[in-house]
Amino acid sequence: MVVKNRKASGSSSGDAPAASTAPQGLEGLYQRIEPHLEAIMPYIRAAVPIIESCFALTILAWGAFQQAGGGMIKRAWKELKVEYVDSMKKLQEDPEAKAIFDKNNDGEVSIGEVATTMSSVIGAKTPEEKQKARRMVGATMRCVDPNRLLDAVTGFWAGMVAVIAALRSQLAACVSVGASIGQKGAEYAKVYLEKPLYEKFPDYKDWVDAGLRAGCSLIGILVSLFMARIVTAFNCAIKGAQRLAEMAVKALHDAGYLPNVKDRGSRVQTIAMALTAFGLWYQFSTGFSCPTLMKIVLFPLLISENILTLIAAL
Repeated sequence: MVVKNRKASGSSSGDAPAASTAPQGLEGLYQRIEPHLEAIMPYIRAAVPIIESCFALTILAWGAFQQAGGGMIKRAWKELKVEYVDSMKKLQEDPEAKAIFDKNNDGEVSIGEVATTMSSVIGAKTPEEKQKARRMVGATMRCVDPNRLLDAVTGFWAGMVAVIAALRSQLAACVSVGASIGQKGAEYAKVYLEKPLYEKFPDYKDWVDAGLRAGCSLIGILVSLFMARIVTAFNCAIKGAQRLAEMAVKALHDAGYLPNVKDRGSRVQTIAMALTAFGLWYQFSTGFSCPTLMKIVLFPLLISENILTLIAAL
């Protein structure tokens, strides 16, 4: 009887930790996925464009970055990193600069110490503080190569201008097409709306004509932007589906599920066409909107899209 009680109490105590350590909710889901996250992330990156076209300008900016400004910005970033390492090395080797910036007297000058010390230059008021500020600026100027810094800043600026130009050219194309559509729409609208509007507003005929033109142009621009969204959705669906299909067929082949298939290209294209059709159907059915859960996950991209829209419109 005693043995049974011990067995029962042992099983119940053994179940309690199991129940307490059982993962629950979103945290539990993440604990299950986390070990495999690195392996599935490429599939997620390939799948997102198939069902999401809410990031038209972000995708356009990334394409412009890769084609036009990416090389310049990467070279500029590399030059800045080299300049940073060289400048910090010179600060360590310069006795006067080291005495100024090494606040904790540990023999090493950190970027935090440099930033803190340089911030005091702005608030210098007394002659002693101004003299110390001039020494700081002089020490900093001796340790920085201005030509390399200028080249890096120029590369960054040129790359950003290339991205902004691509965004504005896309918006300008939509406005141009929309204005053309609006012009034709105004000609058709005059046939049906001009006479009744003239009768209702006989003293404002010029304003009626201008209103018809402006209203039709605005509608045309909106239609053009919507058509651009459709083209972007189709482009995203094709590219994402192609990449995801290639990765899926390769994974199936490596796992041994397609050992006898020699021509994997036909399988890839078949899967890609099916994924493209699904992606377009999904985007049209949701009105090109982002689901609530995806908005939480892709919140940084939504912010990026809004910022790029503002930049393109300015």
